[in-house]
Amino acid sequence: LLYPESQKLFRNLVETIKYGVYMADNKGKLFYVNPAFVEILGYSSKEEVLGLDLAHELYFNPKDREEFLKAMEKTGFVRDYVLKNVRKDGSTVVFSATSHFVKNETDEVIGVQGVVRDITERVHLEENLMIEKTKLEQMLHFDEIIGTIRNPDELMEFIVGKTVQILNVEKCSLML
Repeated sequence: LLYPESQKLFRNLVETIKYGVYMADNKGKLFYVNPAFVEILGYSSKEEVLGLDLAHELYFNPKDREEFLKAMEKTGFVRDYVLKNVRKDGSTVVFSATSHFVKNETDEVIGVQGVVRDITERVHLEENLMIEKTKLEQMLHFDEIIGTIRNPDELMEFIVGKTVQILNVEKCSLML
């Protein structure tokens, strides 16, 4: 009596959790995904996703699948492994995957299953922070050098050149 209720609770958890849950066979073909997985990839139904080849239809770079599997071979699982995937509309989504191999009774790998989380926004924020950090470091270095230049023409040329570099623009002018 308790078993059917537990099974129902488990299925409800997997189907309603906001993290993507997936199962793929040993060839990388998806045979189970939950609604969150479908939504993260921008599809409208499970049927559109089931049967897709992870490496060739969902990974941004198919070779990333090989690296992912190599990382899993070390311990049998990965935790928070970062992967770039492609949404249905062609845009990129970045996953944090926690996955492990599924084995049969003879300890042979028959597939992979796991949970993925969309970390695209976090990755973009981190990239933007690194860009801003680099700019700030360049400005601090810029400030140190300005104090050492005594020739006004060299100073203006340096300021314009470094401003172009820091702001990553094609043109810049200095108004005195």
